[in-house]
Amino acid sequence: MRWHSSGVILKHSEQALERFLNTPLHPMNVRQMMGRNKKQIGVAVEQLGARTARSYRAFSSDVVKQSLDGETSLRLKSLESICKREFDLCVALSEAAEIYLGELERGEISDIDTPLPNEISDDAWVDNIMRGETSRTSSSLAHFIDALENLRPHENMLEVVVNEECIRSPVLNSWLSCFCRRRVSWRVLHEHLLHLVGPRRYSPVIREDHGMGCILEQTCTVVVELYTRAVQSLCGGSLIINVDERPELLTQAPQWPLLTSSSEVAPIVPKNLLPTPPLSEWVYSVEGHLEYVFRELIKNACVARLKQTLDVELQVNFAISDTHVVVDVTDKAGGIPPEAVKDIWLFGWTTNTSLGNPMGGFGVGLPASKVYMDLWGGRIDLYTSIGEGTTVRVTFPKSPIEVLLP
Repeated sequence: MRWHSSGVILKHSEQALERFLNTPLHPMNVRQMMGRNKKQIGVAVEQLGARTARSYRAFSSDVVKQSLDGETSLRLKSLESICKREFDLCVALSEAAEIYLGELERGEISDIDTPLPNEISDDAWVDNIMRGETSRTSSSLAHFIDALENLRPHENMLEVVVNEECIRSPVLNSWLSCFCRRRVSWRVLHEHLLHLVGPRRYSPVIREDHGMGCILEQTCTVVVELYTRAVQSLCGGSLIINVDERPELLTQAPQWPLLTSSSEVAPIVPKNLLPTPPLSEWVYSVEGHLEYVFRELIKNACVARLKQTLDVELQVNFAISDTHVVVDVTDKAGGIPPEAVKDIWLFGWTTNTSLGNPMGGFGVGLPASKVYMDLWGGRIDLYTSIGEGTTVRVTFPKSPIEVLLP
């Protein structure tokens, strides 16, 4: 066994960092990720490394000194160590991918759909060994899978970075939003890679829906179940969520004045960076992203109305064009005060005053939803009228393409 000095390892890591930082980022096209094209593997590994390198580089002294004060940057040391570990694992992943793809290209191992040892019965695996069919079938694939598995995160990033300091620092919030957006794209690529190399073990990260009814109905069911456990079982009351398709949403703004838009809050997505949405018959999305956004918005509307009555009724309308989807979540909870505008997009800010209230939040839902919309070329607009209510409008492409911000 060859042993390398710490200096050699450090030089290798620095060279890999420079290489990945010089790798141009290419936007993910959700519709093109629907298949299991093995040619995507090399590009996905390269892009995963490029994103990991940029996340790690964001903690470099020059960047942090320009963006954050010294006391705040010290609080991010634990997050920096996590990103450093992930970068080192990405370097190992790229080396494992090179071996695997080389053998695959030369026809020395079976195709990508070959079951791994733990996907078939022990008897069948023994039979394969006896027939001599396992000599080089899955060794490099298994090593590649192991490298991908090692990259699965063990920490919740938001638990690490969202704390009371975020509420007081808009600059830190903007930095966190950029970091989280890059982190989300990293996770999408990682899960997509797992599915590409092990489609029988790992679920696809992309879903396609013919309309919005299914996603919205599923989301409403989750919120109703939460209400039943957290409120109704203790205090009584009821929650009714009406879901209707309203084509007029495509041409009409909500009835109340616009209060704020995610597209106007830092980090701002320049319009020239927004890809032109293609025509699409289906609605394509990353598994869980739209569900998260709608769940948070419906839950927020429910919490606002609960301050007035235990019998809550909400209206959810949607419309679909050839290129976009529009969803409105409307409550009659008295509106949002103008002074809240400067805070509602900040990680860590919440109107919830009781940490024991499971329907209340911890100041993550709306800014995280903005991250998802920023990433995929969508936006969230809040229309409100004091004494009446609020409509939150979400607009996003049916076939999204990743928006790469500086």
